[in-house]
Amino acid sequence: MYHSLARTNIVYVDATSSVLLGDKSCCAYEIVIRNPNQGNPPLAVASYFATSHNIRSNSYFLQLFCHTESTYTEKDL
Repeated sequence: MYHSLARTNIVYVDATSSVLLGDKSCCAYEIVIRNPNQGNPPLAVASYFATSHNIRSNSYFLQLFCHTESTYTEKDL
């Protein structure tokens, strides 16, 4: 779905802090794409949870997503 929608749709990163994961507070990051069905919530295509909010962890998440996204094509999925 990502490969077909990302060509003509907005892709963005959504960050939420103070998410409780067990007994720890962490940050949740998601790469999100607008839902093609108007009025429905956006679709998360990748999620990442981190216990710290810093550039290193964010960069790692984005690099991993870019590597994975470039490795698999729509026909592979």
